Formats: sequence, structure tokens, C-alpha cells
Amino acid sequence: MAVMNKIETIAKLIEAYGAAARSGLITPCLQDENEFRAMMRLKPAPEIVEASWTAQGGTRAPVTLQRAKDIEESQPTNASPAEPVKEEDE
Repeated sequence: MAVMNKIETIAKLIEAYGAAARSGLITPCLQDENEFRAMMRLKPAPEIVEASWTAQGGTRAPVTLQRAKDIEESQPTNASPAEPVKEEDE
């Protein structure tokens, strides 16, 4: 029973952290990730994960807080405006 309470507590903490990150109150970082990993009895982030954090400047912005530049860069460059639908003569 105590294990389930601990799991529920960790799950609620992660949920609250996610909400705080999405609202911009907290900026996710590697230190936080390793803290959550320790709570869940996982090993610290491996080198490839640390490299990902470093490549992103040491922090991550949640999808809901993406910068406009990032959104523009993710859009296809060869997109063209949609053609209006032509109605057939009856």
C-alpha cells in the first residue's frame, strides 16, 4: 500500500510540474529530469539525453510555448495557397 501511495504522489508531482511548465511558471531542465528519475528509481539521464538538453540550450520549452520561429521552420516551404473549388455547371 505504501508503494502505491508513493507512486500516486510522484504521478501527481509530475502532473503538477507539467502544468507549471506548460504555463511558463517553470522551465524544464536536466537537473529536474534527473530529480524525477531518482524519485522513480531510474538511473540519471544517459549521455545522449544530456547531449539533447545541451543542444537545446540546457532547457526545453513545452510544445504549448513554442517560439514563432520554431513553428515557421516546421512548416513546409513548398506550400502554396489552396485553389478555390470550382462549381460545375448544372
